[in-house]
Amino acid sequence: MAGINILIQIFTSFMSCLIIKSFLDALFIRRTIKNKTIFRNVINCDRLMPGQATKLIKKSVTSYNQNINTALVYIFSIKPSKKIESDKDPFDTNTKYCYYDQTHDDYQYTNEWVEFVISLFNNNKISIPKVNELYRNRKKIDISEYE
Repeated sequence: MAGINILIQIFTSFMSCLIIKSFLDALFIRRTIKNKTIFRNVINCDRLMPGQATKLIKKSVTSYNQNINTALVYIFSIKPSKKIESDKDPFDTNTKYCYYDQTHDDYQYTNEWVEFVISLFNNNKISIPKVNELYRNRKKIDISEYE
């Protein structure tokens, strides 16, 4: 009898893994408490805070930092700048790369932003001195020319 219970537990665990994967794909988190499975809906689980995005980019572009990120966001018009364009609608973002979170009054970046920035520098489409110059002069450029 104990052997059958073990087989049932193994089979149940295997099936649970398959079910869990499909739920995770649908942006759910699974937590087991005292043999009960609880599912919670998750918001913003695939989004990155500015510091997180910068850290990921810095792994591939070693001279990258938060100031460069701020400059790129401005020159490519990814989101309104609070310091420079405080009168703009905070929801006016390029949603391919960035979202405004009204609850926390902040912005989150997508993995596409990280990939775009890494390819931008790795393919020598723009240099950090050029980014700094454009930002210093408050110049904006069309992102479609760089995508």
